[in-house]
Amino acid sequence: MKSPYFFLFLFYLIGCSSNSIDVDIEVKHAGALKNFMHKGDISAKASLDTLNPVDLYALGALENLKGEFIFLDGEPYLSREIDGELVVEKTYQARASLLVYSYVSNWKDQEIKESVSSYRELEILIEEAATKFGIDVETPFPFLIKGKINSFGWHVIDWPENDTMHTHLRHIESGLNGVEENREITILGFYSRLHQSIFTHHTTHMHLHVLTEEKDLVGHVDEIIPGTDFKLLFPSAQ
Repeated sequence: MKSPYFFLFLFYLIGCSSNSIDVDIEVKHAGALKNFMHKGDISAKASLDTLNPVDLYALGALENLKGEFIFLDGEPYLSREIDGELVVEKTYQARASLLVYSYVSNWKDQEIKESVSSYRELEILIEEAATKFGIDVETPFPFLIKGKINSFGWHVIDWPENDTMHTHLRHIESGLNGVEENREITILGFYSRLHQSIFTHHTTHMHLHVLTEEKDLVGHVDEIIPGTDFKLLFPSAQ
């Protein structure tokens, strides 16, 4: 007969070996980057007003690549270039060529103690932090970045009609773009090792969109130097 201490020890081992969070994370998408690049298909693949807004987190490109969007807890922020100016509006009345989204009720933040000085360093940090948090990085997941960022490069696409020569650089240069420094921001990101050329570019496992604290800028993040004054947030059961 085994000692009761054996079972206590067994339960301890089971508890310690569990490295997964008790929360259902599902990332959905419509449209694909590779269809932009190889087929020139930038038509609408989803209507944003059909999405359930409760706990919604989403990003993507507007129909015909005429703008960007980010949804944070159901709040929509769409950006377009109009007469050479960046215009941000709050509406669900739009359609998307590319849509990535998830529903998250709770987030838990992870304090960052180290300096992060590039997009690639941020990607590595997210992989490591997510793993420690208990997220399976072999499956797609959303995350948030909040705080004051040293700098980030951004663009809001405004694709010329009837242009079929798609490249990542031309996407950046087609509309408004720039570099911001020392801005308080919220970034929504989606990480996936399974969706390169679908909703992440072929050189990365991340897709990031930014909203500034003043809500005067919504855009796709091309480069980033976060620094140290920020938090990472991952989906949590509570």
